[in-house]
Amino acid sequence: MNRRFTKAAVGLAAAAFAVGLSLSATGAAHADPIVPTTWAEIYNPYLNAAGNTLCVDDPSGSTAQFQKLQLFHCHGYASNGGPQRWVFTHVGSDALGGYGTYQIRNAGSGWCIGVSPSVPNSQLEGTDLIQESCADTAHTEWDIAPPNRADSTSPFELELAPGPATSAGWCFSASTFLDTNGTRLVASACNFQDTRRLFNFG
Repeated sequence: MNRRFTKAAVGLAAAAFAVGLSLSATGAAHADPIVPTTWAEIYNPYLNAAGNTLCVDDPSGSTAQFQKLQLFHCHGYASNGGPQRWVFTHVGSDALGGYGTYQIRNAGSGWCIGVSPSVPNSQLEGTDLIQESCADTAHTEWDIAPPNRADSTSPFELELAPGPATSAGWCFSASTFLDTNGTRLVASACNFQDTRRLFNFG
């Protein structure tokens, strides 16, 4: 990863996040996250108490469809970092929140991050995020939803875009608060107050 976070930096990030919530409540001007035009790591800035910053990871660079995704020590900028390189393709905007909607494709496997098409929308809580065919747009489109839209560097939630097969309210989430390699990446009810659900570009 091209950035490393100390405990002090994490403290500052948490303070900025709290300020951001206050700013967003006042209706500050929008400055949504700037999405990289090539590829990016997707990391959680809060799950690194032991100095182990975790990134969204395709285990061992698997090319298997329906491979379950995980969080793992960030190394996307290393020579073996392909499993953590994600390409964002803009596909529209959420009509309700005005957030940008994207498909998120792994640069190595070519698959997109999605939820299982075999799990009913009402039962997605705690289910694994997987790599899925990008052609399955109903299950692989995500809104980038920051709690503080006045700060383009603010952490954000990645929320499943509502559509015929899905509804709003499901977000990327770490399965625990631990900064442990191999932590499951799951769908969970969106909640800006839960730092397991907040990510940023690395």
